[in-house]
Amino acid sequence: MSAATSRPVRTPETWAGRTRGDRYDDTLPAVVRGDLMRGGRLRHELMVTWIYLAIMAASALPTPLYSIYRQRLGLAALDITVLYACYALVVLATLLRFGFLSDRIGRLPVLYLAVLLAASGEAVLLMPPSLPGLYVSRVLTGIAVGLAISALPAHLADLAGDDHVGRATTLGVAANMGGQALGTFLAGWLNELTHSVLAAPYAVGLLLLTPVILVPMARVPETVLPSRLAGQHQEKRIPVRLRTAYRATAATMVAAFAMFGFLTAMTGQILQQLMHVANTSVSGIATAVLFTTGAVGQLLAGRITSARNPAVTVIPLPLAASLLSAAAFLGSLPIFALAVVVCGIGGGLCLRAGSTRLLARSPAETRAHMSSRLFAALYLGASIPTIATGLLATTLNIVASIFGLALLVVTLSAAAAVLLAKLPAAELMHADTVVLPVVRHWTDAATVQFFVAPVPPARRKPETRHGRQRVK
Repeated sequence: MSAATSRPVRTPETWAGRTRGDRYDDTLPAVVRGDLMRGGRLRHELMVTWIYLAIMAASALPTPLYSIYRQRLGLAALDITVLYACYALVVLATLLRFGFLSDRIGRLPVLYLAVLLAASGEAVLLMPPSLPGLYVSRVLTGIAVGLAISALPAHLADLAGDDHVGRATTLGVAANMGGQALGTFLAGWLNELTHSVLAAPYAVGLLLLTPVILVPMARVPETVLPSRLAGQHQEKRIPVRLRTAYRATAATMVAAFAMFGFLTAMTGQILQQLMHVANTSVSGIATAVLFTTGAVGQLLAGRITSARNPAVTVIPLPLAASLLSAAAFLGSLPIFALAVVVCGIGGGLCLRAGSTRLLARSPAETRAHMSSRLFAALYLGASIPTIATGLLATTLNIVASIFGLALLVVTLSAAAAVLLAKLPAAELMHADTVVLPVVRHWTDAATVQFFVAPVPPARRKPETRHGRQRVK
């Protein structure tokens, strides 16, 4: 057999039958494909996960310090809310405008730009505190996070291959929420340790963003060939076969992260005004618990049969809103802590289920675009409702804003549950493939992976005439 015919050409029809050692697309660079097939896949995935975690940790450092900025600069509650919402809106705008960028020019150039912008934002916060400085830093960090969360999940999916999109999604969401938990905890702890020296957390952030990130980034391979994608027209619309799944996922994201955004921006004020707890480290720990339980929730998503009943993942959200309302009304710190835990688990469940549902069905060349649209819904939920509840807290009081948030979350959760309940039938109407959960027995019997299986075509009815079968 000649060398030209020793290896059959893989087509979309034969690609589903590939073996474990031959699971990577030929569009990857040859060096990268060979390294991955020799066993370097998991090592590269962990490097990218660490980069993702470090960027998100640096972006979350100011969160538990907002109460100190409010005292030193004489800011109102609305100023803090608008400051956080400004960051979320910048992330949203970056995702919508430049979310496809790593699909076109490559993953690594976008990541280097994100690290540079994030480091610049941390450097601004090392200066004496001022409200314009906070806005400049939040804008720079927002652009950096928008670029990172569009490129890094797609990079993880590229490195993992089609057989392990579920694992790549788990690593990405864990790094996102785990990084924010680490950042808030470090900021609160270092602030108490250094007696409110605001520059200390940002010095640690620069330490994370410069030498710790640049060394792993130099060893991470590029998975996109810019020369092949530069001349292609970039589709900026969601494919028709994914629109129903995206709408259901977006409704869930808005419901979940309306609470995440509110708790991230207002935890310090809730603890001070309603629970009479003025310790900054407690605020940092509460926010860290929120994101840590979010990471735990997305790890638990694989053990919940959400494919049979996707609406199950929405149940924790109205429960968390009810607990938060009860904590505000009673001034109870234990109930507030329980509400934070339930909210984190619910957000993690929704984010993991939605990410896997969309990324497993997206073509490799549009993964960054789909990831950016997914996180755009997330930051839309984290920004607009946060501004609205901040205005309500300023005009009335913080308890009224919590009741308004609870009403919003319950309404959005009900709408998301209706969409998710209709999702399987709607997907089969608009797609030739369906995502099915299977158990990989050779790894972990409890780990749910996803693959794309063809939907069997419907049998044609025999031709009839006047109600009788035609005899040929």
